[in-house]
Amino acid sequence: MTRLLCTLLLLASALASLPTSALAQGTPTQRFALVVGANKGGSDRVTLRYAIKDAQSFGAVLEELGGVQQKQLLFLKEPSPYTLDVALDDIAAKLPRPEQARSELIFYYSGHSDEVGLLLGGEHFSYERLRARLAALPVDVRVVILDSCASGNLTRAKGGRRMPAFLSDASTHVKGHAFLTSSAEDEAAQESDRLGGSFFTHYLISGMRGAADTTGDRRVTLNEAYQFAFQETLSRTEHTLGGAQHAAYDINLSGHGDLVLTEYSKGVAVLTIDADVSGHLYIRGERGQLIAELEKQPGRTVELGLPAADYQIQLRAQERAQRANLVLKRGQNARLTASMFSDAGIERTTMRGDQHAALASERASPKTSIPIGVDLLPWIGTSSIWPDAQRRFSFNILGGVSGGITGFELAGLLNITSGAMRGVQLAGLTNVVDARAQGIQLAGVANLTRAGVRAAQLAPLNLAMGDVVGAQVGAFNLTAHTLRGLQLGAINVQALRQPGVGLQLGAVNHSGYMRGLQLGAINHAFNASGAQLGAINILHRNPGGILQLGAINIATRPVTGFSLGVINISPASSASLGIINVHWEQPWQPTAWASSEGGVQAGVRHGGDHTYNIYHVGAQALARDNQQARSALYTFGATWGLRRAWSERLGGQADLGMHWLFATPRDIGDSNVLYKARLGASRKVLDWATLYGGPSFNLQLLQNPNGPRLDPMGSREIATRSQDIALLMWPGLYLGVDLL
Repeated sequence: MTRLLCTLLLLASALASLPTSALAQGTPTQRFALVVGANKGGSDRVTLRYAIKDAQSFGAVLEELGGVQQKQLLFLKEPSPYTLDVALDDIAAKLPRPEQARSELIFYYSGHSDEVGLLLGGEHFSYERLRARLAALPVDVRVVILDSCASGNLTRAKGGRRMPAFLSDASTHVKGHAFLTSSAEDEAAQESDRLGGSFFTHYLISGMRGAADTTGDRRVTLNEAYQFAFQETLSRTEHTLGGAQHAAYDINLSGHGDLVLTEYSKGVAVLTIDADVSGHLYIRGERGQLIAELEKQPGRTVELGLPAADYQIQLRAQERAQRANLVLKRGQNARLTASMFSDAGIERTTMRGDQHAALASERASPKTSIPIGVDLLPWIGTSSIWPDAQRRFSFNILGGVSGGITGFELAGLLNITSGAMRGVQLAGLTNVVDARAQGIQLAGVANLTRAGVRAAQLAPLNLAMGDVVGAQVGAFNLTAHTLRGLQLGAINVQALRQPGVGLQLGAVNHSGYMRGLQLGAINHAFNASGAQLGAINILHRNPGGILQLGAINIATRPVTGFSLGVINISPASSASLGIINVHWEQPWQPTAWASSEGGVQAGVRHGGDHTYNIYHVGAQALARDNQQARSALYTFGATWGLRRAWSERLGGQADLGMHWLFATPRDIGDSNVLYKARLGASRKVLDWATLYGGPSFNLQLLQNPNGPRLDPMGSREIATRSQDIALLMWPGLYLGVDLL
């Protein structure tokens, strides 16, 4: 925990010190938002009911009142860590350059989390990773709001229409970051059936609609919204099953003015609640959904910005309930007075994160344990008496059902276990486990587990809807979560995009996120660090280094690592070696050089950061034709090389080239080839020109010794056993220029 605290302190300092350009006061401001909702936190966590709904409601208020245009708001529903990474990349691509506009980003997450990070379908997106990704975005202000369990760990260092007016006032001088979380580092965030959402988001949105506006200027600042959400969330959760919930913050904003979150001075319907109204107000929409809630103090007028609609307003005061109905129209004000009203226990909550002990005890049901069970068919035998009983040994003639196995189970056809399996399961047809399997599953056709495998699954078909820690051996292997071990089969699939370490060995391999080796005819990975070895390798992202070795290597994002193949295709590459390299984000450079044996070549240089290809044509002056008379030869060929930058203008290179020699087109089939190995240095002499040159070693292979050949000074012919092949070699020099 100390290491985590230090890491977050360093990250907070880094975020606070991020450089910003000196913008003029009149520079326009653009506000972007990434809103994430995730009800599912993994198989061992209760599914939330309102996380996605909360995210949708928060996104709606940003479009209505928060100055975020529809095209600048990105909403994610049940994303994986990979999807969230891609969304952050998409936001980065949309951001304007600092000299064009001032930019702000609001990141909102509603769902499960723990002390490590966000839980997206059971996969972690760590707080450290989140802060680093957000810190890398070139924006002036970052506002991060997490409504999830233990989200206070993020701040542990301290405990649609656009409304352009408020995006160009004094708040545009504010720079820095703000992290708001719904709970402290050791607390559960709670959602309520009565509210139809989480306490924190509900009161945050109510505050942003105007309930938090303490100055009456129809603007809600960041501090006003936080203070309102903090007080109301704490007040409403003090007596719930989950206990008091304390919102946390880490705000580091510099400059003058306060950051305005929402403004409802024009363009929306405004509800003015008169000073004579007092009590707890619930404002519900046409379908009965709770839109806003606040404690109205007497003697104070409150204004709320709301969508145009019909509303039912409930007032509770002094154990008395009253109701009023209002119609709000866009661009108009409506007033609510006390005369418009007529007369008309502990809330059940769900924890956003690790299951609370009270709820866990409600869900847990003690299982009967018996030493031996025997079934003829499912529910015909011991299982008909104790269907949920755990067994140490189970013997099923054709098939049987148990509440769990802690030893050995054997069946002629089918084993079904509604609990966990720890031991060995043998079946002629299928083994099915509704929880985790720890041990060995051996079946003639299929092994199925709902929560993952720790050990081995052996069958033509193996399915694990959780992690696999061990091995899956079969014709088809699937793990829905991470792989830490081996998948050996014709088709191997590791579905979700959470880092796993292991080996996939098969004809076709697919991985959501692999740290290890894919070895097969076709390898496909959304994220991979390690190696892909196959005929065709396809990769979307590689957060760490990657080796792609195959006939065809394809990557949809820049490759950090090395691609070796006949054809390498990617936007950019650290290093690639192939007959054809296509990197469309890296430049093609015209190049030309002359060599000491009388050759002149021209072509294009293209490649990665550390490797390159040159495709070239040229002529050789010092040559002899078929009749041994002096004549010009023509060449075409390709060169593959390595390069290293020593400084901004100096560098070095080494390459190997193949030049096919011919005097007439009919000579091409004679395979007279010049192999040229070169070392050299480069110097950038102009912004658009780089000189390079150095020594070379040349080896000429003549499949037809009587055909056209080079005859440079100092060349030496090497004796061969065959009179049909001649070899010549000589040292040389070369000098060239790259343009652009």
